[in-house]
Amino acid sequence: MTESKIHDVIRSISNVNNDDFLENITCALARVIDADYVFIANLDDDKETIKTLTFCANGQIAGNISYPLKSSPCEKAICGELCIVSEDVRLSYPDDKLLIEMGIDAYAGMPLIDSQGQTKAILVAMFETPLSSSKDAESLFLLFSGLICKELEKNSYVDKLSLAKKVMEQSKSGVIVCNSDAEIIYTNQAFSSITGYSQQEVLGSNPNVLSSGKQGSSFYESMWDEILTKGYWEGEVIDKRKNGELFPNWLMISALTNEKLEATHYVSNFYDITDRKYAEKTIAFQANYNALTHFPNKFLFEKLLQARIDELSDDRKLAVLLVDIDFFKDINDFYGHRFGDELLKEVAKRLSLIINPSDTLAHFGSDDFAIIANNIDSQEQVDEYVNIIMESFADPFVINDINVKSTISCGAVCYPNSWPELDVFEMAEKAMYRAKGKGRNRSCFFSEVFHKNSMRRTELKNKLINVISNNGLDVFYQPIFCTKSKRVTKCEVLVRWRDGDQWITPFEFIPIAEEFGLITDIGKIVLNKACEFLRELKDIGFTDLVVSVNRSVYEFPVNDADNNQWVDVITSYGLMPSDFCFELTESVLAPDKSNSLTMLRNLQYHGSTIALDDFGTGYSSLSYLRRFPIDFLKIDQSFVKEMTDNFDDKIIVSTIIAMAKTLNIKIIAEGAETLDQVRVLTNLGCDYIQGYHFSKPLPPVNFIKYITNFTGGD
Repeated sequence: MTESKIHDVIRSISNVNNDDFLENITCALARVIDADYVFIANLDDDKETIKTLTFCANGQIAGNISYPLKSSPCEKAICGELCIVSEDVRLSYPDDKLLIEMGIDAYAGMPLIDSQGQTKAILVAMFETPLSSSKDAESLFLLFSGLICKELEKNSYVDKLSLAKKVMEQSKSGVIVCNSDAEIIYTNQAFSSITGYSQQEVLGSNPNVLSSGKQGSSFYESMWDEILTKGYWEGEVIDKRKNGELFPNWLMISALTNEKLEATHYVSNFYDITDRKYAEKTIAFQANYNALTHFPNKFLFEKLLQARIDELSDDRKLAVLLVDIDFFKDINDFYGHRFGDELLKEVAKRLSLIINPSDTLAHFGSDDFAIIANNIDSQEQVDEYVNIIMESFADPFVINDINVKSTISCGAVCYPNSWPELDVFEMAEKAMYRAKGKGRNRSCFFSEVFHKNSMRRTELKNKLINVISNNGLDVFYQPIFCTKSKRVTKCEVLVRWRDGDQWITPFEFIPIAEEFGLITDIGKIVLNKACEFLRELKDIGFTDLVVSVNRSVYEFPVNDADNNQWVDVITSYGLMPSDFCFELTESVLAPDKSNSLTMLRNLQYHGSTIALDDFGTGYSSLSYLRRFPIDFLKIDQSFVKEMTDNFDDKIIVSTIIAMAKTLNIKIIAEGAETLDQVRVLTNLGCDYIQGYHFSKPLPPVNFIKYITNFTGGD
């Protein structure tokens, strides 16, 4: 390293102002070491990203950038090591997109360690050509890193001072600073806003300029005695603004002392509590009533409900109705929150005109309303009441000359009822959610059937947890016929649950598993059992059978790091990923499933194939088929079932097959039950057929017998 290079850098930074120091030193370093890029960057709080403070590109200051640390040479440098790669840095860090995009061949990076021993920044040089000698870069980085660190710390200190002043100026609390003689030397903007006095009007004055005379001399004597003995006082005072108006404020005074513990300054913070005083008068109302509609809130509703229950006579009932506005969020988002608030007021007004004078209407917040209906004789009376409420929403609401049709979902329950152990409100809530689940704009009564269904779901959930923990689920296999080879070359794995003497249908327990987070455990059981069975099939000579395993959207890992878990299970049995096809529903393709595409490509990379199940029944589009790596489309059985009798369904099937062939995607038709259906599908060019015409799903032993004796599709 020549002395002239050091002098060059020093000359570049010797006469610059503080604001230009970092820019000048990065450009100077870039020049003397022939670097194409040099930057100084801060480490973000997440410690996963750096953001440049100054960025010199080809000798000129460029715009700042953010740079992910993961899989980059900066990740090594930020850990406290000088990192120099003289050539082929892109080969050493192939996942660093920035190196690739900028065509970087050599790299030098050094952590900038502050006086506390913390690495919060980094100095980096990047070269588009190999670095012939790393010695100059290393020496200059070591020589000037300390100077850069000092400049960064100085900038940080200046920023903190600036921030402190900004905080003082932007504080909503009034601030007064007095010298040791209690003369005002500083006030902030909030002081002027609160009192009406400008800073110039009070500088040099005593703070008693604000005195209202409401506190006597003994009050101030006690205050100062506490300040002088304890160094601090706070309390409520009544002061006077410049215009003579009195105002209550909460005042805090602190004494600032020197090393001799002598008071050098006094700092007062105060804020106007006029609004708080007003709030104290209205707090009881706010605690019990909705601020928008002024109807009882949930807290008061529950108190009133318990009071009504306690007052019930033996021959009377009450009912609780919960009303939820359908798609209120969409209305809010489309028309705005003010419009939404007006709609809530109108809904409250309409409900208040419907209910009986003895009933109670409550508004819980947002779009949830509740009614306590008193003097109820029967469920039929409640049904009639609910119908009246539902019908009242047939007419649109007119808000700001805009007609809005708004429907509701309503849940209802009577009390007393057959389930005294259940909470009345929770029963009404469950009924309301069931009404929403059935499509909205309807009502649901918490009845015996409802209760039994709810208990059934809870019972199945608990049993399912136990079955999963004991690996008690069964796995069946349904053959898939290849129309070209006339052989069974695939099979679909289907989970089955036998509970005592009865089989629980997947249509019943799979949604429960998805709702309560059990589906991933079921998926693990199915994949492991499928691997065990396929291993057995290969050992007895069936070496070319591909097993299709269903996967729920809820089973997809959130993190990329977990994308190999299914492949790892397969290979742990000595099998190949190409032995497996993963069947997915269209929900996996939804835009919010950010890792789905990465996961599917990873599976294909290892050799597995991907099938899109129930095609045509969801929200498939050609854009999905182009963007996602799909190998097979499974035509839903609803089209196949009516295909030979319904010309439209046959056209749909024919179109799907033609489209798939254009996209180089193979077709599997589900639900083929007759020979006619098989022949039509074959003539249309369908690649694979699955259905009861060939076989229903079979337990492992029966499946082996089936494929051993299989003689052809007819």
